[in-house]
Amino acid sequence: MTYTQAEIQELFIKFSRLGRYEDRLKLYDQYFNILPFTLPPFDTNLYNFFSDKNLEQFDAILYQERRCSIELKKYFQFEKEQYTFNIKPVNSNYFAINTYFIERFLHTKEYIFSQLQQDEVYSADQLLFIARDMVAVLEKKINRDLRRNALTQYATVFLKGLSDFNTWKVPSATARRKKIIELYMYAIGFLYGEYMHALQYYQVKTEIENVPVGIEEKLMLLQEFGFIDAIRNRFPFLNKADLDSKIAEIIHRITGEKISSFFGVTKRR
Repeated sequence: MTYTQAEIQELFIKFSRLGRYEDRLKLYDQYFNILPFTLPPFDTNLYNFFSDKNLEQFDAILYQERRCSIELKKYFQFEKEQYTFNIKPVNSNYFAINTYFIERFLHTKEYIFSQLQQDEVYSADQLLFIARDMVAVLEKKINRDLRRNALTQYATVFLKGLSDFNTWKVPSATARRKKIIELYMYAIGFLYGEYMHALQYYQVKTEIENVPVGIEEKLMLLQEFGFIDAIRNRFPFLNKADLDSKIAEIIHRITGEKISSFFGVTKRR
């Protein structure tokens, strides 16, 4: 985009008045685009995302970052006036810029979840099975690779992001300098965790919708009067799956209603 001198001057004044480094990042990205290259779009099909074509593009981006440090500056020269927008981080700002890139990449989730709701080929249960299978295949390939090829390097960071979502539910940035492609892989892994979590939500939602009419009210009353909690406290030694089965069995004895699994039918702690 082309700017006039008056526009740049006004923007430069606004930029200079910003005290927080994070605010300067946002303004810079809004007007000049902080990304110096185009990244492959995320695909929930991991076989497509880690295809040979995409791996070549990832390698090209990594080579570009290693060969010449991304400048993160913009210069505008108007006759004798020069304006410089500089967001190059010093040591104390690496955490801030790493966090900004991760959050920026996570904005892709709106597209992914909209695609999920529009999928008419597979159910949430089937998509979740496929996603888990692809992650398992990816992990096996990494564990068998002793040479640390390109796929292993990128997929390891991807799986770190996925693991952080499953463990903490919030992304974790570092104060050490990171390559943009590395931050992208981490964010996409975290995003894939959100995608799988959403599939679990739709899976449970479907189970609830398929519960026979009338049983919802009975279950709500049992929950409200502490009956479900009493069962949990009675069998603290059971794992989640066995506890669900036990609750379903007791509910059947009391109400005469059969439910295949208690998970998703009433609230859990």
